[in-house]
Amino acid sequence: MRADYALPRLLCPACRKSVDKANKPELAKQPAVKRRAAGLAAPAVSKRRRVRKTADGLLELDVKLPSLQDLCVRAIAKNIDQVESFGDVSEAVTLKLCRIISKMRLLDEQTLGLFLGAGRTTVTLYDCAKLTDHDLGRLLEYPNIESLHLGLCGRLTGGRLLDLANKLPNLTSLTLEGAFLVDDQAFADFFRIIGDRLRVFHVRWAGFGLTAMRALVVNCENLEDLSIAECTDFDDACLAMLAPPVDQAESDKQNAARKLRTRLTGKGKDAGEVPVPSWRALKLQRLGLGKPHHVMDHKTAMRVIEAVGHDLVSLDVSGFKDIKDEFVTVGLHKHCPMLRELTMDECLEITGTGLSQYFAGLREATGRRAGESLERVGLERCYGLTAETVQELVRSAGSSLQALNLNSVDDKMTKWGLMALTGRMYDAEGNLVEETTGCSCLAEIDLSWVRCTTDAVMEEVVRCCPRIATVRVYGCPGVTQFAPSRAGLRYLGRESDTL
Repeated sequence: MRADYALPRLLCPACRKSVDKANKPELAKQPAVKRRAAGLAAPAVSKRRRVRKTADGLLELDVKLPSLQDLCVRAIAKNIDQVESFGDVSEAVTLKLCRIISKMRLLDEQTLGLFLGAGRTTVTLYDCAKLTDHDLGRLLEYPNIESLHLGLCGRLTGGRLLDLANKLPNLTSLTLEGAFLVDDQAFADFFRIIGDRLRVFHVRWAGFGLTAMRALVVNCENLEDLSIAECTDFDDACLAMLAPPVDQAESDKQNAARKLRTRLTGKGKDAGEVPVPSWRALKLQRLGLGKPHHVMDHKTAMRVIEAVGHDLVSLDVSGFKDIKDEFVTVGLHKHCPMLRELTMDECLEITGTGLSQYFAGLREATGRRAGESLERVGLERCYGLTAETVQELVRSAGSSLQALNLNSVDDKMTKWGLMALTGRMYDAEGNLVEETTGCSCLAEIDLSWVRCTTDAVMEEVVRCCPRIATVRVYGCPGVTQFAPSRAGLRYLGRESDTL
């Protein structure tokens, strides 16, 4: 503990100042000149001030002076009740203001109009907790909306969701978080109405189940970006909808739905003779199925990746605890040649050997330069990871890797595995065996709870990764205030910063 915080009770600076004033009121009233004349020490001032970064909703350390734009945004957020219009501001500034206002829980029926406009095609509302279903109906007054994001929209009803599909003719992208009042059937009706218009659909914390999933794969054939996360009714049967049906009953249900869709869209020549379109896989480029509430079977996951993997650029299967090494060594290697972003957090059955084999196979892929493949990799809580796994990753993707998450892979990881990020490969005894280009494009890394991370390791990583800007080191006591630092580099979770 630092000397200026050595109190009988551990207090924050603000509380400590209040306690000092209460205990010595006559001292608090003395001006600074008299205090120095009396030989009294002035209150210690930290070299680095803590300020609340409301734009990000986090408490961080300012490593440089805030920009004029940041100061203006903060001033507007503090006086939002007196603002009538934002005027001509960029989309990035509007999103920043929305984050601040949402963080302060000030997004309500009065402030909603600030983020709507006749010429605005993208509407992002991060916190709709104070917006009623009637308030959300104001969105229908702006038919030019193409992309809509509603976070924490617990008051959105199924009827209002259908209104969005009917009265927003240009809507192609929809993100819903916390839509608890929208049931499975309402989602299915929404997909039947919006049909091929839908390109992007993200849903989280909602009652999204089998009926909705069947309607999605039948009606939204042009879907390119799909994310279904933490939905209570999404199970293995829902996942199987992305693959060709193996059960005759399910095949009959999908055929009936396709037949009805063909009739409603007027593609059938005669109501009595409607051709049944054959099953066709969705041409997805991004697929997110992270953190399911039910166990996803390994065989189902293999069937899905075989069906939709060819065009995938991004894949998130976090929490698929049943998938085995075959999923990466055969499924991803064979069926996902375009993959650039891979997130496999908490896939407990995946071993370091399987991942090493997959990463080694990427080097043999045609059409890529050496060291270029994956750009973002998430392997949080994949406890089987070893130093050899990281080394194979760097060999295959070192020149393209921009973000890496190794949170909690502490069981078998050694410092020699982390040193591979610098481009130098060591054996178990610490002997240098190979040198590569390293991770020259790495900008963000999470090493939380990887206890072999130390100041010495970080010194080499920071020196050899010139673009690195964010390092998360929660639970790493070996990273101290003496860790290497430079302009633009930020440590999050360092213990010495909170003492």
